[in-house]
Amino acid sequence: MSLLHSACLSSFNSADIKSPKEEDQEPEELTPVGEEQMEVHIGPEEVKKVGAVSLKVYRSYWMSVGKWLALSVLVSLLLMQASRNLSDWWLSHWITHMGHQNATGQNRPSAAVYARQLVRFIRSQSKGKVSPQLKFFLTVYGCIAAINTVFTAARAFLFAYGAICAAVIIHNKLLLRVLKATTVFFDVTPVGRIVNRFSSDLYCVDDTLPFILNIFLATTYGLFGTLLMISYSLPWILLVLVPLVILYFYMQRYYRFTSRELKRLTAITLSPIYTQFSETLTGLTTIRASRAVARFEEENTHRLELNQRCLYIGNTAVQWLDIRLQMIGVAVVTSIAIIAIIEHGQKRGNPGLVGLAMSYALSITNLLSGVIASFTQTETQMVSVERLDEYFTEIPIEPQEGHIE
Repeated sequence: MSLLHSACLSSFNSADIKSPKEEDQEPEELTPVGEEQMEVHIGPEEVKKVGAVSLKVYRSYWMSVGKWLALSVLVSLLLMQASRNLSDWWLSHWITHMGHQNATGQNRPSAAVYARQLVRFIRSQSKGKVSPQLKFFLTVYGCIAAINTVFTAARAFLFAYGAICAAVIIHNKLLLRVLKATTVFFDVTPVGRIVNRFSSDLYCVDDTLPFILNIFLATTYGLFGTLLMISYSLPWILLVLVPLVILYFYMQRYYRFTSRELKRLTAITLSPIYTQFSETLTGLTTIRASRAVARFEEENTHRLELNQRCLYIGNTAVQWLDIRLQMIGVAVVTSIAIIAIIEHGQKRGNPGLVGLAMSYALSITNLLSGVIASFTQTETQMVSVERLDEYFTEIPIEPQEGHIE
């Protein structure tokens, strides 16, 4: 991963990205009438923030969604996951009850017992005869499934509505702030930088961020539900999960630092492309008359290359993470299978709960990798909200009242 850092940083020379000292010298201090003097980072070079996305950015998006609407989404997710785990537990309880009822004279029910029970159930259905006990299990299972469907639909509707509300509010705030900006702001800010905010960053807020945030919340709740059910069904799996969680934590932390900075570099190198494209269209006649087409093509190719380097290294970092997660996942599933076999050999626990734990154990690796990947992508997409939030607070605006002296 350190090679990715060095490769990415070496692709930008001193003329492309300024040093911190040079960045501090370039921004001008703009003093809007009626407001306190503030230092804003606008000018020829765009400033790239370093480090984790601040909690203020997450709070800004939370408030854009609406605090009560966002809370309703989290509650609906909790109820959806709880009803899903409850339906799985009820199914395992049903299987355990069938085994104890039909395994007469056997120490432990076998697969043949469940097969005979299934055959009897199919025959009774064809004859129109269903026992009251079977009706009870089917009714409860059907009710739980119906409740899960309701909570799933509510969660999908609330999340989609919240994402639309956030996108509309952020767009309106950005548009209103830019329309009220001072003339000096448009003089010192390239057009491509503003277009980048209204195109690439707003697209992330409209589409990419809600999509990946939905995956992150679903996998996070699914992971907690899975850990709870496994701990209840097969407590010895916790011996494997504890070092697994520690290893996953350091791995995702190491990966997130690189991915976050690459996203910022990608966003910064995209603005010059928009700027040159706009300037080229405006002065196309002059460029052709001056026979400067080759020079502009070379400059455009250079800027595209800088942006594509960031994208390429970002995709390489994703593959780096996937390979290590798959290797760890194979070791984890093998360990869980060994623990389940040992438990079965010692005749501890019932087959329903052991089967439930095994089914959840097969999916826990995907959930852990999904949480890391989706959280990293969510934080990466939150960089767009961070960039938009800069314009909400740092753009100097014209006075809305009084007169201009």
